[in-house]
Parts: sequence; structure tokens; C-alpha cells
Amino acid sequence: MTVWTGNADGTGRDGLVGVKAAAPLLFRIFRVLEGRSATAPAWFEPPWDDLRRVTTCETSGFLAGTDCPTREEYVPRGATRGGTCPYHQKVFTEESGQFQVRQDCYAGEVIPRSWFSLPANQAYYYRQRHANYLTRPPFRAGCTPENAAAELPMQFIYPYRNGVISAARNWRGETEPLLFTLAHQQPETAVHWHLDGEFLRTTSGIHQVATPAGKGDHELVVVDARGARLVRRFTVR
Repeated sequence: MTVWTGNADGTGRDGLVGVKAAAPLLFRIFRVLEGRSATAPAWFEPPWDDLRRVTTCETSGFLAGTDCPTREEYVPRGATRGGTCPYHQKVFTEESGQFQVRQDCYAGEVIPRSWFSLPANQAYYYRQRHANYLTRPPFRAGCTPENAAAELPMQFIYPYRNGVISAARNWRGETEPLLFTLAHQQPETAVHWHLDGEFLRTTSGIHQVATPAGKGDHELVVVDARGARLVRRFTVR
């Protein structure tokens, strides 16, 4: 049996690849055929002797931690499995769940919650396909722990790291402006952008700034409403 996916006239179609389009359809056909026969052998009987049952995090796929929603699944006995899920954390909030608190700074009821929290750059992409992703709530005024200041609430998407950037050109041969992109744990917060000591603009919600930058060395600095600061140094060639 052969399964091919593409246009009706026999030509291929951009974005359709066998492993994502044809293969799932092939296996679906086999399952339908199997279900129509009471005597047909099971398709791809699992090799139970070579598998072991583990408890994994339902959201991240890592081995389950104490605060994860869990599921049971079978994995190869010799497989190297990642560590315990690092993304589910126990957070303590006030009754409404809008702010994190501590018992020594809040007189009301403190409620423990399991929270799935990704680093800013991972959350930027994860949120695009998971609209139900909720950012970890900020601390209530007067309850911010000392070590919270060390946690950077934002990360650059572009430029991803310090280094060299090649300016892009459009079809007219004109140099395109650089599009700087930032991910913030609290997307609606205000972020102020500076390039080489000059103020560019303030963003909120979508943190992107397009600006021309000539050849040579540059320094990009962003500061959010709470004073967190991030610096990226790059060279345009």
C-alpha cells in the first residue's frame, strides 16, 4: 500500500511532508482495516518485555515531579529519560490568585497552587499554540522575596546572543531594518528600548522594535517597568 499527499493534479504542495501528512494517514487506514476484522492480528503489538512503565508530567513530558499533573506511559527499558520536570512549581497566592504572597507578610488565607511556569523565551513560543498558558502571578507589594530580584523576567528572542548580525536586503536590494524581539514573563508590562545610548521607544504586549543599525558595534539595552535590565551587544557587518 502506498499513500501520497499533495495536489489533485499530481504536483507536490509546500509544507506537506511524508512523516507529517502521508504517514499518519497510512497508519489510520491500517487501524480502520484492523477494526473490520475479528481475526486480524493486532497491528504492531507492543514489545511489552522491552518496556517499563513510568510516571511522567502530563504537560512537559519529563519525569513527574511532586507538583505535576501525571500520566502513566511505557518507555523502552534502555531509554535514557530526562530528569524530573523543572517547570511545575509550588506557588502560594492570596484568595483571588492574582498575587503571590508569603505567610509572614500576608494576614489572609495563603493558598498553595501548582503552577506551570516556563522561562520567558520558551513561554513566548509556547503561548502561541497554548492560549490557556498563564504567567506566574507577580508578588503582592511587600511580599517580594530577596532572591526574586535575581530572576530575570525577560529574555531576548532576537538577537538571541551577543555576536555578529548580517543585515538583510529586500528584493529591491535595500537594507531592511533590524527587528529586535523580546519575551517578557508579564507581556503587558512596559519595556523601554535603547540603542547605543539613544532611546528608541516603549513597548507593551508585543515587544518588538524595528530600527536601522549601521555597520559596526552596537549595544541594545532594555529596561522594564520594575527596573529589570537586559543588555545585548552585537556587530552589524
